[in-house]
Amino acid sequence: MRRSLTLLAFALLVTFLLSAMIGRYPAPGLLLPDRIARDELAQRLLFNLRLPRLLTALLLGMTLAAAGMVFQLLFSNPLVEPGFLGVSQGAAFGAAFDGDADRCILVSASGRILDGDHILLIGAKAMRPRAVVATVMSNLGLERALATHGIGLLRTAVGDRYVLEEMLRQDLPLGGEQSGHVIFRQYATTGDGLLTALRAAAIAREAGASFDELTREFTVYPQRLVNVRFREKKPLDQLASVQREIRETEQEFGPAGRVLVRFSGTEPLARVMVEGPDAARVEFRARRIAAAIEAELGSAAS
Repeated sequence: MRRSLTLLAFALLVTFLLSAMIGRYPAPGLLLPDRIARDELAQRLLFNLRLPRLLTALLLGMTLAAAGMVFQLLFSNPLVEPGFLGVSQGAAFGAAFDGDADRCILVSASGRILDGDHILLIGAKAMRPRAVVATVMSNLGLERALATHGIGLLRTAVGDRYVLEEMLRQDLPLGGEQSGHVIFRQYATTGDGLLTALRAAAIAREAGASFDELTREFTVYPQRLVNVRFREKKPLDQLASVQREIRETEQEFGPAGRVLVRFSGTEPLARVMVEGPDAARVEFRARRIAAAIEAELGSAAS
């Protein structure tokens, strides 16, 4: 066993070095150390391009390997690994992570996709906090589902830093974003995809229930996002037609819907989010608000 691990480590090291040295500059073949020492372009190529890419690939591979190992231990099944987790294999659930593994999206045994809002509900039902922290983008269905258990929902601006700040301010143990960035403050102060999947699995196991059962009361409200690129930025409260469309939308949906209009902090975009019980009406109202912004600020919805 030790010999096999030594050979694997040696093979990995050789592969890493060859990947860093083989290329088309300065000529097809190896980039030798003496060339690196005297060629500034070769140094930049190696240290600014090849090595960062190799290290990123190595980190991603380690994350996937660690995920596979943990799930194999969790299910006591050597065949369970990220590529096999799914409905077709009869698994209890599936988990997907983003590139740096700080976000997690789950798939239930029935094939339902469970985003960060669903995971927050699963965690809240086990932890029973007085409130959960989420962002303005979290679905209204989460708020309604939490309310059935006497748990409140506090909303912040988009961004995990704002979620954590509110969690610390209110001394709350659970918060996160719809995107799958979930913070279990007892264990970490930032999102960790692997930790999120394991905590959700542990909660389901302790409850003796599936993810489908734990999220049964979560009804996802149709949500429509529209971006409007503008030429001239003006305060939203000065745009009379936009305010009128927002008021009409709020009156139509009442407590069964939400409207959020905000400017992007990095691009000349106005972001329109409408949420409600009927997908067709949500689409209609979102487009009406977007058209009003276009008319006021002189651009087109995208």
